[in-house]
Amino acid sequence: MWKALLVPLLIAVSACGGRDDIEERYKKAVAEQRAKSGGAPDQLVSIGMSMGQSGKDVAIVYYSGGDRHDLVGNATTMAGDRSYQLDGGSVFIRSRDRDYGFRLVTPNLDVVQWKVRLYPDKIKIANNDDDRDPLRIRTESPQRATLAGPKEEPLGEIDFDGKNTVVKDPAGTVRYSRQTGKLEPSYGVFLIDKMPIKEKYIAIAELMARNR
Repeated sequence: MWKALLVPLLIAVSACGGRDDIEERYKKAVAEQRAKSGGAPDQLVSIGMSMGQSGKDVAIVYYSGGDRHDLVGNATTMAGDRSYQLDGGSVFIRSRDRDYGFRLVTPNLDVVQWKVRLYPDKIKIANNDDDRDPLRIRTESPQRATLAGPKEEPLGEIDFDGKNTVVKDPAGTVRYSRQTGKLEPSYGVFLIDKMPIKEKYIAIAELMARNR
């Protein structure tokens, strides 16, 4: 319902200054109107999996800008390859299963967006196919994992408080929290600021599909 009120909001703010001023006032007005009308905040709602004809399908539900989005990964092989579509659109990214983990690649398979290597106690994530400058999510104990940069610089931590997996940045600010039955290191992906949010959701889902 809140969308119906955006046109009058835009008209109201358009008389208040230059282009930059209009855009800022519009964004503020949209945020305020969404809050008043109960529009959902930006958030991950759920990650679900089910067996399809070709393997394990993935369904991700999230809100962005007050709108619900459905991000679906349809299995193309039993091994774990999936093609991802947003809101029923065309395939925009594919996951490719490998003996070391998986890769997220462009639809035509020619560009590696993210390469993920799995080890018993850590997850290595690089934005290239050559493993240059990887980030590492390392499990330190059943209650704690950490994220480190290419030079082992600390980038945050993932803790289990007995009920929730809590993701914090280096300053100790909580970036994400979700009720879980145990520590879920995969949520540390939320700390990778250079990774687009849709790819974060996919990377987390792919890790969960592999019990990581």
